[in-house]
Formats: sequence, C-alpha cells, structure tokens
Amino acid sequence: IFFRFLAANMVGHLFLLLAVCFSFAPLGAGNLVFHEYYQQKDKELTKMMGTPVYGESDVDPLWQSPEDIDAWYGEVKDFWTDINPSIGGMIEEGGWENSSPDMEESIAFLEEFFPKDGKRQRKALDIGAGVGRVAKGVLLKYVRTVDVIDQEPKFIAMAKSMLGPQPYPYDTLNPEGQYTEATVQAFFPVEEAYDLICLQWTASYLADADLLVALTKFRKALKPHGLIFIKDSILKGGVQAQKVDKRIMRPHSLYEALLRKVGLHLVKKAEHGLQPEAHTNRMGMYLAGKHPVSTITTEDGEEIPLMGVDSESGEHFYSMKGMWAEELKKKQWNKHVKEYWDQREAKVNNPEIAGIDLEESAQFLEDQFAPGQRFKRRGLDLGAGVGRVAQGVLLKYVYTVDLVDQGAHFLREARNRLSSRNTNGQYVQAAVQDVDIPKGHYDLICIQYTALYLSDEDLLKVLKNAVPGLKEGGIVFFKDNLPMNPDKFQVNRDSAFNIFRMEQHYRWLFREAGLQISKESPQLQWLEGANPIRMFALRPEEYYQPPAGDDEDN
Repeated sequence: IFFRFLAANMVGHLFLLLAVCFSFAPLGAGNLVFHEYYQQKDKELTKMMGTPVYGESDVDPLWQSPEDIDAWYGEVKDFWTDINPSIGGMIEEGGWENSSPDMEESIAFLEEFFPKDGKRQRKALDIGAGVGRVAKGVLLKYVRTVDVIDQEPKFIAMAKSMLGPQPYPYDTLNPEGQYTEATVQAFFPVEEAYDLICLQWTASYLADADLLVALTKFRKALKPHGLIFIKDSILKGGVQAQKVDKRIMRPHSLYEALLRKVGLHLVKKAEHGLQPEAHTNRMGMYLAGKHPVSTITTEDGEEIPLMGVDSESGEHFYSMKGMWAEELKKKQWNKHVKEYWDQREAKVNNPEIAGIDLEESAQFLEDQFAPGQRFKRRGLDLGAGVGRVAQGVLLKYVYTVDLVDQGAHFLREARNRLSSRNTNGQYVQAAVQDVDIPKGHYDLICIQYTALYLSDEDLLKVLKNAVPGLKEGGIVFFKDNLPMNPDKFQVNRDSAFNIFRMEQHYRWLFREAGLQISKESPQLQWLEGANPIRMFALRPEEYYQPPAGDDEDN
C-alpha cells in the first residue's frame, strides 16, 4: 500500500512539474512551433545581412501565431486612425505640455554629434513622424532636410503644413523634404542617404522581428558616419518585453541586444522622465551607428571615447576606427598626404612664425642635455622637411643629425641648408613608419609636426621603433597640435588630411609604446586663435626618472 501511494504521488508531482516548466518556457525554445511568420522574417534578414540573423531562440514570446501579430497591428492602426492630427495627439507620456521638455532632452542628447557648422550638408529621416513635431523641434536644428514617413494620411498632411511655407518673414522650414505615406514594414529608404534616422515612439509599435528588419534597412540607409536615434518608453529592469495597451514596452537590455543583432553599435544611451512622474514611463534614448566607438584608457583607468569633428564641414566622427575604414581609408590617406607634400615648394613658410616656433622648442630642450657634450651626441629628425628643426633646434644639442623625409626635394634643400654644420649626417628618403632605426644609436629623436599625418597604427609603430633606437639617457622630443575642443579630435583638410589628437590620446599612445613623459609644456608664444601646441620629452620606461616637484610642466 505504501509503495502504491508513493508511486501515485510521484507521478502527480511529475505532471505538475512538467506543466509549470512548459507554462514558463519561452516561445521557440523547442516546446512551441517556430511559425511561418518568423521563418519569413528570417529570410528577409538573411537576404539583407548576408547571414542568418534570426533563430528559434529569438522568437518573441509575446505572440502565439502570425494571426496574433496581424490582429495587434490592426488594433494599432485603428488606434492611430482615431487620434487627432495635433501636437497633443503625438505625446504618448502625459499631455501636450510634455512636448517641449521631451524635445529639450532630445536636443541635449544629440547636439554633440551634430555640430551646427555642418547642418547644410546633412539629411535626416523621421520614421513614424506623426505631424512633424520632432522633425520641426529637434531634427531641423541639425540637418537641412528631413524626409517624413508615416502611415496616417492626416498626419502627413499636417506635417506638410507644419514644415512647409511659414508666415512672413520665415521661409519654408523643409523645402527639399519628401513626405511619404507608408508603414515602416513597407518603406525602403535609399541606401547611404541619411546622416540621422529618427524613430521616436515608433519602435514600441513593432514586433521584435519587424523591428529587426526595419533596423537592418535603416542601417543600410545611413551615410558612413550616420546615426540611428531611437527614443521610446521603456521598462525598468527585466530582459523581456511586455505588451502595455497598444504598445510594446522593452527594457534597455533588449533594445541593446536588438541593435547588436543587426550589426549596429551603441554610441550613446540615456534616459529621462516626464511629468507627472508617477503616471508616466521613463524615456530611453539610444544612438547607434555602423562602427564600434573607439576608446582609450587613461592613466586613472577611465575609459574615454575617441570622437572627432571635421573642421571644414562640421561632420562628426563617432568612431576613429570608422573614420579610417570609411572616410580616409589609410592607404588612400597616406597616398594623398605624399602627393600633397610632393607638390609643395622646398622652403620655410612664414619665417617669422617659424622662428617663434623654433625658439620655443629650443628652450624646452635646454635642460634635457648637459653642457659640453654636444660633439658626442647624434640626433634623428623624423619628417624633417627642409631641415628647419634640425638647423634651428637639434644641432644646438647634438653634433650630427640624420634626417628622414619622403620628399626628395625637401632632403636636397636640407642638405644644402645643413651642409657645413652636419657633415656626417645622413639624408634618408622614406616614410617615417618604414625607416629602420639602428639600436642604441641616438641621444635625441625628434617627431615634430609629423604625428598629425599618421594613423594611430603608423604612429604607434614609429614610437615603438624609436624606443630601442635611443641610447641610455636619450629622449624622444615630441611636438604637435592639439584640437580646439580638448574632448574631440580634429580632422583638417587644409594641408592634405591631418588629425589633431586629444592630449589624452597622445598620452595613451606614449604608454602603449613603452614611453614615459619626463617633461611637458604648452607652447606659450603662438598665433592668437590658433590651435594649441604641446611639447613632450619622452623616455623609455626602463630609464625613466620621475621629474622633481609636482608641477606637470617641470
């Protein structure tokens, strides 16, 4: 009797356990059918991405069948059909009074990535734009043209009115903008056409599978350095979405996972609240692009992004690696730099300004070399040009200088300029990253106004080659421009392509090369309004002696 009772209860408990497991198992984990809807989405994504994106484990647990999703989209369409084409009708958290605070948060979030200097060259796409509230109040602050997409004809009509001809003395806000009546699923944008693609309160009306397909289309529609801006109501915590009324609420983690799945890299995220806080959801904001953000680590262990601005066009680069991959393409860049310098005359430009620059360099190096030993010392000038720095600075502290430059005409001029003072010097025509530096050969290696023409990869190679080339006690003298904005690298096109790096970026490169800063100083005498200049004396870590005192410029 006892064993029959035990067996009966074990069977009962087993069925109860199985029932609980199946009731909580996610859709697509093997216990439910991977239905045709997701198979179709997988085919669409695979075709666009060139590789399978969706899998059975990705099936959205909110839906039991394709009919469920179709029915929900029908409810969403009916909901928006009943909404008035007004500002208040577009606000999904609180009332119309939240429109301005909402847009102010978006403006603050976006402004560092879209400097107003480059506005005239930019174009945006507003998906699920409604009546054009965000296009008018946010996007047109940073772009010249916004293409507007919405499925409701009455919203499109109102957007044309809001963004069209304005009362005197104002002109048409969006004269070249296109207005398209279409669902997100049916719309296919032109590839590589947009600097900014906006989805505000749009993602929450798309099932995961449709959102993935949409993001894949929009990724292809971005220009090389373009960004997708998603802003929507979010769930606090958790990993899965929930249906709330006619919307799908997702947590941060799910938005980030969906972006990664289609090859988009998160550049920035934030959240903010709206009033009344007790009755509104938090708003999540995400910026994502085609390239991963490049970062460096400071001496204090802080990770900072390498982002920059084109000084001519105002274009923002959220990824230095992406800039090399898309904009400049290192080999083309090196070729362009060489062609530029091959066309330049072999002479010193602006002799008066050049004289001030040399004087500052010479003063900086004064305390780095003991007097009376100059005849024993040898220097190397990388990117020497016509020998201006070798003549005006280096030969004050060393007896012989070897000069390296790609330009044969520059080296001829340098040889003429230095002939009587540098009888044993060598003149080597080569790219600085390709030259062989003899081990333990130099007391002073100079890299002045050369780094700005090199990629990180090539500059790091130069610095690492310099380390074993120094004698014991020798130094690398490094001098270059810094950007006007200390937090962004600066791309210039006035003399070939060149980059002014952030000071923290240089410090990171020095550490990566095994060099320590023994002295540093800004250039004090310089042109008003010009980029700042920084000078460094660098020693290999094995020979480094911390400078006396606490002043960073000593």
